[in-house]
Amino acid sequence: MSAATNHRKLRTVTPARLRFTRHCPAKLAPSAVVLPFSSGAAQRGPSIVELVLTGSIGAIARWLHVIAGIAWIGSSFYFIHLDLSLRPRPGFRSGVKGDAWQVHGGGFYHMMKYLVAPTRLPDHLTWFKWEAYTTWLSGFALLVLVYYLGADLFLIDKSVLDLTATHAAVIAFCSLAVSWLAYEGLCRSPLGRHARSRWRSSAMCFSSR
Repeated sequence: MSAATNHRKLRTVTPARLRFTRHCPAKLAPSAVVLPFSSGAAQRGPSIVELVLTGSIGAIARWLHVIAGIAWIGSSFYFIHLDLSLRPRPGFRSGVKGDAWQVHGGGFYHMMKYLVAPTRLPDHLTWFKWEAYTTWLSGFALLVLVYYLGADLFLIDKSVLDLTATHAAVIAFCSLAVSWLAYEGLCRSPLGRHARSRWRSSAMCFSSR
């Protein structure tokens, strides 16, 4: 096939095919790269502004997911260390498992753990939950941006099953929902309760060493 023929075929590619994909049609060379500002492409697909905006939103969601995940994992490791450093002492109030003294930045901290909520809670309570929520929400946003909105690239293989992007996204979301329900049911089953009891026993043996 001549270079002129290849050039004419590349000019007819729409911006939906601008990304590298393993579903490259046989009539298009796999190594071909078509710029979004090629002749006629802007009239048939998203503009440069839309492409830049989509890429910027994806980058922000990725960095937010990474930073929130680091904060979530860091706080989880800190509380694991705190639980392992708690020591029971005589004279504790009812419901207190133990306490620990820590120093950081020149200041001393006295930490106490209650197994159940005390009868009176303070007016200001720091709840370590937002890093976990932010990680989950940003991760789901990435799932929608990358896989559901980009179903033609990541979810559909025309040689296996000819689906529309909407059908592929719905199937993917339903499979996640069904998997979550199955996992929740397994955790609530006798098998799940038995596994949790064995895990608690192993954790207590490890912490007592």
